[in-house]
Amino acid sequence: MQKHFEAVALPKYTAEEQTFATELQEAVGLEPTGMATQIEPIPNEPYRGGFTDVGDISYITPTVGITIPTFPQGVALHTWMATASNGTSIGIKGAVTASKVLALTCIDLLTDAESPKQAKADFDKRTGGYIYRSPIPDTIKEPSGLPEA
Repeated sequence: MQKHFEAVALPKYTAEEQTFATELQEAVGLEPTGMATQIEPIPNEPYRGGFTDVGDISYITPTVGITIPTFPQGVALHTWMATASNGTSIGIKGAVTASKVLALTCIDLLTDAESPKQAKADFDKRTGGYIYRSPIPDTIKEPSGLPEA
């Protein structure tokens, strides 16, 4: 995925988009650096980030994720500044970039027999033989409150 991200590249932001980004940053006292202009390398070691709905699945099978800038650097998720950016051309450019990277990654997984093997080997290395046990008791068969089928 990283190689495809680097090939697709970050969106090219217009001067107007960069101005909008810096104005949002300034409005909340952040350094006005605007939108990201370079792709970060993959960290060598796993790190703790935010939470995602991938959750338990990432303990069972290889998963991958990507973060494409759709709001200014330093702006926190789930804030009015992020929402304001995501609804503009900045957000659209980020979504298009992410779609391209995901599509190219899927093509690799479907056409290159080595890609899934490499993902599994990386997963095995990172999990180190850890066996996942769900915190949900076996006695719970369906989400609470759902009607009988």
